[in-house]
This record gives sequence, structure tokens and C-alpha cells, in this order.
Amino acid sequence: MVRRAAVAMNGQALQTKGKTTVIDFDLCVPRCCARTTSRYAAGLLLLCLIGAGTAPAFGHTRLLESAPADGQHLADDAGVLTLIYSEPIQPRFSDFALHYLGEVQDTTATPGNRLPRESVRVDDVRRHVEVLLPDDLPAGWYALDWAVLADDGHRIDGTLRFQIAR
Repeated sequence: MVRRAAVAMNGQALQTKGKTTVIDFDLCVPRCCARTTSRYAAGLLLLCLIGAGTAPAFGHTRLLESAPADGQHLADDAGVLTLIYSEPIQPRFSDFALHYLGEVQDTTATPGNRLPRESVRVDDVRRHVEVLLPDDLPAGWYALDWAVLADDGHRIDGTLRFQIAR
């Protein structure tokens, strides 16, 4: 007489004849395997739920937005460029240089002037940067080259092109 305890995968009770348990292996799994399988399934479900509740991770700080946006016009009275980053930056280790591109956008611009630290303001959260432009800039296209050191230690850079129309 062989007695095996088993769990039916289809949720139905097992058929028994006398003292012998009949196991249909197409529909059932022995109890020890069912426990292991259900533990793996529960663990997989838990990992899926944890993963679904998290936001995607980005490896580095990035520029979220700027005013004006790249390629846009700067209002005459603005005199300020605004850069907003996804994570805090280290202002002490960040550089901003302004290039004059000419009346028409010229990609072969001469090296720009590094802006003095006094013309760059960073808010308390260290994500919002305001670059104060000199008052005497002539009309035309400009490029602001920026390079910032993020709190995570990565250095990122980019260029913001804008036009001043007078």
C-alpha cells in the first residue's frame, strides 16, 4: 500500500480508492513540490510588485529644462538664463561660458568668455541655476556652454543656444 499526499493543481480533491491514493500526474504535483513552486511564485510576485512601485532610475543628473529653451529667443528685458537640473549640483565645480555665434547661427564660433562666478546664482536646493547676462550684448545668436558637477560625482555638460533680438 502506497500512500502519497499530493495537491491537485486544478484545485480538485484527489480520488482515493480504498487505502491507496490515486495520483494523476497530469493534474497533480506532490505536496513538497507544490510548496516549493508556490514559494517561488510568491517570491516572483513580490519582486514584480516591488519593481512596479519604483520610478525608473537615471544614472546621472540631467538638464530638465531651460528658459529660454534651446534655439529660442530671449526677451530683451530678460537678461537671465535659467537652467533646471534633475539633481543637486556643486556650484563651486561648475563652469559656464558664453559664445557669440553671430547674426546667423555659426557653429564655428570663437572661444567664449568664461562667466564670472558672480553672474551665476544657484538656489538653496542647488537644482535651479540663473545665469545673469551682461547688459551690453549685441543682437545675434549666442551659445552658453555649461558643465556641472553633480552631487553623485558625475560631470555633465551641454550647450544652450539662444537669440537676442534688439
